[in-house]
Amino acid sequence: EAARCLGVYLGLHASRPDNDEGTGPDVLWLLQKAAAWSLELKTAVRAEGGQYSKTHVMQAVDHVQWVRDHHDVTAIVPMIVGPCHAAHPQANPPDALLAMTLPALAALRDKLRGALQNILSNYLPVTARAVVFENFRSHGLLWSQLSQAPPGVPLRAPV
Repeated sequence: EAARCLGVYLGLHASRPDNDEGTGPDVLWLLQKAAAWSLELKTAVRAEGGQYSKTHVMQAVDHVQWVRDHHDVTAIVPMIVGPCHAAHPQANPPDALLAMTLPALAALRDKLRGALQNILSNYLPVTARAVVFENFRSHGLLWSQLSQAPPGVPLRAPV
């Protein structure tokens, strides 16, 4: 739920399809007709031998297709949120599949917290839109900025 809320605070449509519909990613952040992040939360998983299993990778790939089938987006970034492990050699992750650690997710939360604190101290109804935009931009929190450099590492790369 915290990951879903973070997406909402970033100004995105955020949902928990697996929880709400019984299928799909654990958390979905999206900007309709633009891009989506499909998040698989594996924070409690202790990957055997320090690797994500073939099942973990297949689940992430399956959920990318679910996002394609249910949402009008042009790009989907699949991520496994959890320990920084490589994929098992038999897993064959796609190049786009990223691993994002909890500290990376917390850093995104902290950047958002800083932006919101700045917004509160500089907010006037007349300047609200400009103040929010400038703070999100300066903290690297605009969707265009986040999508260009998602806070994760490719699962295919050595970790």
